[in-house]
Amino acid sequence: MSIVSPETYLELVQRATIECGYAGDPPATLAGASGELLQLMGWVNQSWMELQQTHPDWGFKLQSPGVSFTTVAAQRFYTPTQAGVTLGDVTKWKRETFRVYHTATGAASEVRMSWYAYDDWRDSFDIGSLKTSQVYPVNFSITPEMSLAIQCPLVGYTITGDYYQIATPLELDADEPDLPKQYRMIIVYGAMKFYGANQSAPEVYDQGSGQYNKLVNKLEHRYLPEVATAGALA
Repeated sequence: MSIVSPETYLELVQRATIECGYAGDPPATLAGASGELLQLMGWVNQSWMELQQTHPDWGFKLQSPGVSFTTVAAQRFYTPTQAGVTLGDVTKWKRETFRVYHTATGAASEVRMSWYAYDDWRDSFDIGSLKTSQVYPVNFSITPEMSLAIQCPLVGYTITGDYYQIATPLELDADEPDLPKQYRMIIVYGAMKFYGANQSAPEVYDQGSGQYNKLVNKLEHRYLPEVATAGALA
């Protein structure tokens, strides 16, 4: 680990001080920072937070294996926390990964679940007597509040599925972003844009912006889902 190839929050800020022309020496710690250094810390963190929020399905934010939870008799809705996600920090469920199996039988009984848009699921599986008729829950949806909605279930089934984690900030010197190491300079380049705009330093802004865009394009190519193309028309 080094300023040349920064990995931690401290190293990212140290590199940002160099790229932005910070008057003092790179800090040995971020504890007790003030003034311009504190601003640089904030811009590094803001750069990282905004990068994470650019797309809800960044591959580097995917949690796989994700959740695994057992059904409660007649419970149709499960918040992310109830599904087993600590703090409920889900930005998007990867709906094609959901499966269900009979807990006592094990994975040998596992089948894929079918996803429905929430309005369609509600009108098809959460209406009238279907709200209380307990069944093998193979159809599910996702509510606007990011809860999982399943058919009124029997007890004793296990549901599994992956999810994308919400944006998480950097706080301590040794914190590392969950971004592949070869792309972490993106965070510094983003901080340079904030610095350049705030300090009326167009040369810093332009350098940061150009390098930022190049690396983000590579990151998107590597860590966003491929777009499927339709086949030839008959």
